[in-house]
Amino acid sequence: SVIGVAAVDETEQIFLPNGSGSDVDFAAPGLAVYSTYKWQSYATLSGSSMAAAYISGLAALRPEQYQNAGIPVSPGKMVMDLNLSARDLGTTGWDPVCGYGMPDGRRVSQVPVE
Repeated sequence: SVIGVAAVDETEQIFLPNGSGSDVDFAAPGLAVYSTYKWQSYATLSGSSMAAAYISGLAALRPEQYQNAGIPVSPGKMVMDLNLSARDLGTTGWDPVCGYGMPDGRRVSQVPVE
């Protein structure tokens, strides 16, 4: 399963060089992120690659909760949980710029495991 991620800045405004369209599922912080870089160094980077790490981290929280409840988890359930925790940033509902919005770490961990 693939999750499309758009980057937003610290004020939750879309990072304009992002692509948009039917592949965008969520938005996440992705502007001016201090990250590892080439040759064992660090750099401040921007874009959907930086935002994707945020979404990956949130998605990684869920399998343990399902395992502890004895419930099998699927990629589809994980995406639905991110969706249920997302705060809408653009047009109400899904839109091609921000997808379903920005998932919230605290809220995703509180989505009932079913």
